[in-house]
Amino acid sequence: MAQPGGFREVREQYADLTGRATAVYGLSPLLGRLWGVLLLSSAPLGLDALAAAVGAAKSTVSVSMRQLERYRLVERHWRKGDRRDYYAARTDYLAILRDWYQLFGQHELAYMTQANATARRALEQGLDGGDWPAPEENALLLDRLAHMDAFIGLVRGWIAPYVDTAAAPEAAPAEVIPIEVEA
Repeated sequence: MAQPGGFREVREQYADLTGRATAVYGLSPLLGRLWGVLLLSSAPLGLDALAAAVGAAKSTVSVSMRQLERYRLVERHWRKGDRRDYYAARTDYLAILRDWYQLFGQHELAYMTQANATARRALEQGLDGGDWPAPEENALLLDRLAHMDAFIGLVRGWIAPYVDTAAAPEAAPAEVIPIEVEA
């Protein structure tokens, strides 16, 4: 890309690249462009300004902004005496990570853990014959499940320090009250 001539050009290039980044995940590049514009905006922007910045229809931008809200990448703001919505990019990236983990990651990991446990039990109890795998294939499949479980544990261990919302102080131990029983 050519060297930018001014801030407007920098923001346009930034929006273009964030649009390409969202396309990598199969999402509309418009989502990334809008988020990029908001990241390089010092104040919340309304739909009119966002539509002008990305060259899209206001209705399309409105739908996209609701999607960005669901992904927890933007926050809606209001101005006193103004009925229009304004949007700002969320910039607490650890909070975004926690939200994404709660929205997507923890459920995916739970489903995969359950799937692995169910398949492992079945393979361990499988009978000879029928459509059950031969013993060497069975061992290979059990090994694959063990590797998946290890990977899930690795992911949970890696992400836990960042998404642990149970950072509450430890509860004091309960008081033990001796009870005397007559024999």
